[in-house]
Amino acid sequence: MTKYTIQIPNPCTENWNTMTPTERGKFCSNCKKEVINYQYYSNNQLFKSLNNDEKICGRFSPYQINIELKATKTNPLYQLGLFLGFSSLLLSTPVYSQNGKSKMEIVESKSDDELKQKSSDEFVEFYGKIIGKATTGNENSYSIQGVNIVQKSTKNSVQSNFDGDFKIKIPLEDFRDEVTLVFNYIGMETKEVKLSTTKNHLKIEMIVSNVLMGEVVIVKYKKRNIFTRIGKVFKKNTTH
Repeated sequence: MTKYTIQIPNPCTENWNTMTPTERGKFCSNCKKEVINYQYYSNNQLFKSLNNDEKICGRFSPYQINIELKATKTNPLYQLGLFLGFSSLLLSTPVYSQNGKSKMEIVESKSDDELKQKSSDEFVEFYGKIIGKATTGNENSYSIQGVNIVQKSTKNSVQSNFDGDFKIKIPLEDFRDEVTLVFNYIGMETKEVKLSTTKNHLKIEMIVSNVLMGEVVIVKYKKRNIFTRIGKVFKKNTTH
């Protein structure tokens, strides 16, 4: 079975967040290449995507580098069992109990429309701007569009606009406890900010997460099976 590891001998230092978005990642204007974002690929997806000899520039999480990659095979007997089980469901006749009654649990929850019906006095409105923090001396800060901003432990969420600005309403009653906003964006470290009703203008700085980017080098090798090993030992002994 062929296996391989991914290596990036010369990591790239270009700013990922200033590159032009593409279908599979971003385009680097400096080296004129598409940088494919593999950061959230599984090991099996990496194996299938990179198991070729073409030159690829990619972006990876540290745990994806220098590890053994191999294809995951599905047991044929397991697949047969799934097929037979699915077939039996199609062929079987449903049986209904005359005495059994289905139980339905009704859970009350407040919808977005109900929240909108509240008066402005029942909300605290927060405004803010999200920027990418410069990590080197020759790099400027930049606005980040599309950051997910979520009120922790709720479904209350918004996204930053083209200029990195956002606005979010927090129910006043939520401030009986601690209120926290979570800022999440691919390629950036997640940030949590505790809110106070006395400060509703926020400046959020996010930094690039610990990722590796650069031209991919694939190191392939084959695992020797027991028969190959025995054959080599036999050949060695017969040459003496």
